[in-house]
Order: sequence, then structure tokens, then C-alpha cells
Amino acid sequence: MAKRLVPQHNFKAFGAAIKAARTGRKESRKKVCDEMYISPRCLANIENKGQHPCHCMLYCAGA
Repeated sequence: MAKRLVPQHNFKAFGAAIKAARTGRKESRKKVCDEMYISPRCLANIENKGQHPCHCMLYCAGA
């Protein structure tokens, strides 16, 4: 049986927007991660590689 095709979304623009907002406010990655309860490595991957963000991060970013 063949695998079902799952559409892949590109989150590089999302990561770039987060990085631009964070650096524009002169906030460290550590400070932002502490406020959002995620690891700095996770945020770095989202900002630099366009990794898919977790649902928790999307929820926290919208609040």
C-alpha cells in the first residue's frame, strides 16, 4: 500500500518574522523562550531552518 501524500508547509517566512520581531525589540532568544516555555534550540530551528512550530508555540504566539 502506498503512503498517503501529506502536503508540506514552508515555515521559513514565519521563522523570519519571529526573528525580525525579536531582534527589533532587542530581546534575547533565551528571554523569549522562557516566556513561551519552549527551548532555545527549538526557537533557533524555527527561526533559521523553518522547522514546523509546535502547537503550543502557535497558541502562545497568538495570545
